[in-house]
Amino acid sequence: MLQSARHRIGRFCVASLLFLPAAAELVNAQPRPGQQAPAIRLGEVLHGELPALTPGHAPLIEFWATWRAPCRESIPHLNQLADEFQTRGIHFLSLSSEPQETVKRFLKDHPMHGIVALDPDGATANAFGAFGLPDTVLIDSMGTIAAVTHPAMINAAVIKALLAHTPLPPLRPDTDSRTIKRRTLAGGATIADEDAQARVVVRPVDRWHGSRSTDDQYESDGKAS
Repeated sequence: MLQSARHRIGRFCVASLLFLPAAAELVNAQPRPGQQAPAIRLGEVLHGELPALTPGHAPLIEFWATWRAPCRESIPHLNQLADEFQTRGIHFLSLSSEPQETVKRFLKDHPMHGIVALDPDGATANAFGAFGLPDTVLIDSMGTIAAVTHPAMINAAVIKALLAHTPLPPLRPDTDSRTIKRRTLAGGATIADEDAQARVVVRPVDRWHGSRSTDDQYESDGKAS
């Protein structure tokens, strides 16, 4: 039995080592700030009018899902920015890979400004390496990726810098928008150490995973097995 257990552990280690190079290649293949943005391939547009996504127009792309609470909580903030910059040469593009009827039903109770379109099979999200939701990608008017971040990090100053082709200011949570609210831990547990300088919370979810952070808190939604 001991030999069998060692054999299984050995096989697991070998499999893990074989996986690591593939994972590294996947990460390295993801577009980064300063690189040319991959092609944006969209399905049906459910809200707004889709302009020609050509050089000269800067898109802000949000990858989101109806079932993700952080995505829903980001809607008022992005709506406000979309209204403020609707005539300034930037397009707010929200992409979901969910079924059309699911997104349509959601929009009836949660209006989203800007352009809402489908991303069939998550093809565009995969091209941008958007593995956490929500993910926000800023692209300048020359088609270059300026930033990959969380919607709470985007504010008017960031968008103005993007449009002016100047370096973006530090991406920090907008004080006028929802950032991260402290929530009760599972089972009603609380942090008893008053000297603690950081808080880490891992929660099981049904689908994709994501994380959010501030200076003193990191919160991650982990994928349930």
